[in-house]
Amino acid sequence: MHEILIGLYHLVAVGPLPTGTFVRPIRQYNFASLEKLEQHFIKHGGEFKAENVNEYLNIGNYIIRSGYKVQYDYKGEMRTGYVSYFTNSSKGESKFGFVGTNNQGYITTIHVVSGKSFWRMLNGKGPIDKTINVVE
Repeated sequence: MHEILIGLYHLVAVGPLPTGTFVRPIRQYNFASLEKLEQHFIKHGGEFKAENVNEYLNIGNYIIRSGYKVQYDYKGEMRTGYVSYFTNSSKGESKFGFVGTNNQGYITTIHVVSGKSFWRMLNGKGPIDKTINVVE
């Protein structure tokens, strides 16, 4: 398999491609800076058992590609996030991998979320609503 990183996009090819074959680029999301990526990796990388910043960032991009796109309020600003089922807690509560982004399209966090704070982030204050409202 050949992987080529071009700007924000990854090109992945398995074996030689016939002439004229179109390869669809896969967008590679990133943090706004290496410093922010490293800070978040130190804080949250262990939640995914990521061994380095590249593995941590790849996990985030996997959540973006395979998870559900959601909207959430962050300090009065609507943002886009992505959630994917991760595991259950010892109490049987669902835990999700979460990627938050800002309005410039950069990743702002990658971490594991669960419980009341997660559902309230997605669905607002009030009674706990355990619904993931997917957006297009």
